[in-house]
Amino acid sequence: MIGIGELMLVILVLGIPIVIIIVVISVLSKSTKVMEETEAMQIKELTKDMDKNQKVSYYEQKKKSAGIATLLSFIIPGAGQMYLGRVGKGILILIFCWLIIPWLYGIYDAYKTANDYNARLYSIIFSEHG
Repeated sequence: MIGIGELMLVILVLGIPIVIIIVVISVLSKSTKVMEETEAMQIKELTKDMDKNQKVSYYEQKKKSAGIATLLSFIIPGAGQMYLGRVGKGILILIFCWLIIPWLYGIYDAYKTANDYNARLYSIIFSEHG
């Protein structure tokens, strides 16, 4: 039987690294934009003279699948982030996935990032303000 003192030690030994890792991943996520400004400007320039059907077609080709990103992150921790172009974040999640919480965070983050990317892409392509 494990005593209270041993349980507290286990919580401290596992808890502190988990908190540090989540803070590092969160800081990394704040510093990495969903889409780089250079990519956004290139898309804006490329689509400015397209008609609506061409824009729809371009959007469908360029958008990221939230389902694929989520599934990849579920199967291989961090793979969803790598699919979305966030390789550094994906590697961090892969390295620390044995702690479970970074892996679960990675699944959520892959889904959210794909949807955020698609929303940004849509607003750039279909924006009426050049």
